[in-house]
Amino acid sequence: MNTKAIATLTWAGLRPHLGPLGILAGALLWLYAPHWLGQEVFLGNFDRLNSFLNTLWLQTTAWREGGTAGWDETMFTGRNLYALPFTYPHPLNWVVTWFPSADFYTVAGNITILLHILSGWAAYAFLQDLTRHRWASCLGALLYQGSALAMLKSAQNDMSFAVLIDIPLILLV
Repeated sequence: MNTKAIATLTWAGLRPHLGPLGILAGALLWLYAPHWLGQEVFLGNFDRLNSFLNTLWLQTTAWREGGTAGWDETMFTGRNLYALPFTYPHPLNWVVTWFPSADFYTVAGNITILLHILSGWAAYAFLQDLTRHRWASCLGALLYQGSALAMLKSAQNDMSFAVLIDIPLILLV
C-alpha cells in the first residue's frame, strides 16, 4: 500500500493543497455566482431543462408522494423512467427531495456546482500524483474543469457529467 497516499490524508498532508483546491472551487463558485447568490437560476441548455430536469422533477415528485416514478405519461405515448441510465437511480436525486419543491431548480443547480467542483478536485488529485507539483496540477485541473466538454456536460446532465469525476480517480488508482 502506498504510504505517501495515506500520509496525504492527514491534516498536515492536506494543508499544502488547500490553496490549489480553494482556487479550483473558487473559480467555479465565481462562474456559477449568479446561481448560488440567488440572482439567477442555472438551468443549463435545453437538453438539461427538457430531459434531465424534467425527469428529475417527475422522480422527486413521486418520491415525495411515497411512490416511484417508473412511467411518465406526459411525454409522447409514455416513457419508462427506469430505463434512463443518465438519471435513475442515483443518490443525488434523493437529496433534491429533502428541500421544498419551490427550491427544486436551485437545489439541482447547487448539486451540479458541487459535482463540477469535485471534477476539478479529482483532476487535481490525479495530476498531483503524476507531477508532484501543486501549482502545475492546479492549472491542469483548472483547464480540465473549464474544458468545453466539462461545460457542455454540466449544462446537460449531472450523471453524464459525473464521469468527469470518475475518470481522474480511475487513472489515480
